Amino acid sequence: MGISKIIAIEPYIEMTYTPKDIIGTSMECSIHGAILKSDGLPKFCLICGAKLKEIEIKKIQPMNYYALLREVDPNGIYEDSFLWVCKDEKPLIVISGEIGGTDTDRGIYEITPEIIATALRKFREHHKDLIALLRENTNTFAIKFGALTYYN
Repeated sequence: MGISKIIAIEPYIEMTYTPKDIIGTSMECSIHGAILKSDGLPKFCLICGAKLKEIEIKKIQPMNYYALLREVDPNGIYEDSFLWVCKDEKPLIVISGEIGGTDTDRGIYEITPEIIATALRKFREHHKDLIALLRENTNTFAIKFGALTYYN
């Protein structure tokens, strides 16, 4: 198993969103402050026997494309449509890796304005439903064309 460095020259989406915090409940002992998960536990502390009180726990989520996708696409219709690259960068960047701007099989070709326009048009047409879904659920959203490097 190895790691490959990929250089992709294609359309990509750059976006930001506000992650939803995960809110749950736990049980806390008022005597010594032990926090226990509330799932199926008794209402009394297993250590000292004191009555437990229910507390709300809030976990702040980092910005993550796949977490966003689970929120906006719970049935997983689009789960394989885009690949999240540049994970350490903000904003989020995703690519499809499917729609090229040229039909040539040569190893080298000039990237002309026509090639870029064709690639962007095909990208927008091919992913129009997912693009609309992401656009309405993000703070900033832009479709761009460029070179991205990432590892897989």
